[in-house]
Amino acid sequence: DMKQFNGKQACSHCLDEGVTRETSHLHRNWPFNEHVTLRTHQTVIRDARNAVENGTVVNGIKGASVFIRHQPFDMSKGFVIDAMHCVFLGIVRNLITFWFDSAHSRKQCSIRKKLKDCNEKLLSIKVPDEVSRPPRSFDAIKNWKAHEFRAFLLFYALPVLDGCLPSNYLKHMCYLVAAMLLLYSDAITVQDMNTAEEFLFHFYRCYGDMYGENSVTMNVHLLRHIPQCVRSWGPLWAYSCFALESINGVLKRQFHGTRCMNKELAFSYIMMQLLPPFNRESRATTTESELVPLGRKKLVHLSRPILQAVNNTLTRRGIPEVQELEKVAVFSRVANNRMVVHSQHYTRMKSRNCFTVFLRLDDSTTMYGQVQFYLSVKDNTLAVVKPIVPNNDNFPACSEVLSRCLFAVDVCEEELVAVPVTNIVFKCIFIPLNTSVYLARMPENLRAQG
Repeated sequence: DMKQFNGKQACSHCLDEGVTRETSHLHRNWPFNEHVTLRTHQTVIRDARNAVENGTVVNGIKGASVFIRHQPFDMSKGFVIDAMHCVFLGIVRNLITFWFDSAHSRKQCSIRKKLKDCNEKLLSIKVPDEVSRPPRSFDAIKNWKAHEFRAFLLFYALPVLDGCLPSNYLKHMCYLVAAMLLLYSDAITVQDMNTAEEFLFHFYRCYGDMYGENSVTMNVHLLRHIPQCVRSWGPLWAYSCFALESINGVLKRQFHGTRCMNKELAFSYIMMQLLPPFNRESRATTTESELVPLGRKKLVHLSRPILQAVNNTLTRRGIPEVQELEKVAVFSRVANNRMVVHSQHYTRMKSRNCFTVFLRLDDSTTMYGQVQFYLSVKDNTLAVVKPIVPNNDNFPACSEVLSRCLFAVDVCEEELVAVPVTNIVFKCIFIPLNTSVYLARMPENLRAQG
């Protein structure tokens, strides 16, 4: 039982008191403090005991919690920080408000005059179907979901804000993006952990000077404790509320009336548990490794550049070449390991880009590219790909970390290569802007969540 977020010593991880505003003691800020005293399980138990015995608040603790009875639950580390509410719905939402809201138009951080340009950049991004929601304009920020704030921070923010946000603010933003990309990785090394902690401390340390001391809320303060949560419990995606909120949506759709809702919900849940075995039996004839061409096939003659690319691949695989007058079957979509990948020739999908991919050619060679179309030749299914290569344009800070997942690229318009479709590993986010083109690769855990 503790004080709420605007109370003195309200942080459940440390004893930082925060400071109240001069105009109101109901609002408390948490300016960066280089040295804070961390709570431990023993100190929490001691303060709770003293609070109960004396009837007073001790170091922000007002009484004992039922979790004290659960051994070996750690009262100082057992309550993790949820990135969904703290970072994405908290800090990122506030930052966008500082940049574009008219209430902050006179501040140095405001880029409200460039709102139209930023909206055009954001809306020009066509994401793959692994991203559940395509980008919406900043004018609709009140309706943004947590998934949209997460995708904006991790993938869209730096490309969209580059050239619009003042350079010192963009550099400051790089530290938050890089740290969250590290902490959202599928695997985190000790060095990555230390680097992310350094980046978050730098972002927190400069936040008050950049956006004002009154803007340093509890969410910003919790950034300094996120690294310890990751050390204790693993990557942020492993215990965020995204999965729980998603399940709430599933449960909400299971009842339709206003009477006997508990019975209806229980019945629906039981049926959900019983149906998957029947579903698996119905798909027993389809293996996960099966390659399935989709759509109508066309027999065409290949142009000379494409024919050369195809024959180069067939020769390396010891397969006879395609003759110049020979027709081959061409199609625009394919399902590989139950992942549907489109091609640029598939024109029915206008709102998403599902043809920019990462390919693994062999154990040591990888590449990025845009699939132009697919063809079936000599019992081989190949993808004709336009290569994409990273260039040397770097962000103003943290470029070494950012380049793992987000980087500027050049599209090789005049070059084509043919690769087996089974070499396609996953789809990427292609971000074509007016002056630069960027590519973002999603961590596996985000591709699974959508």
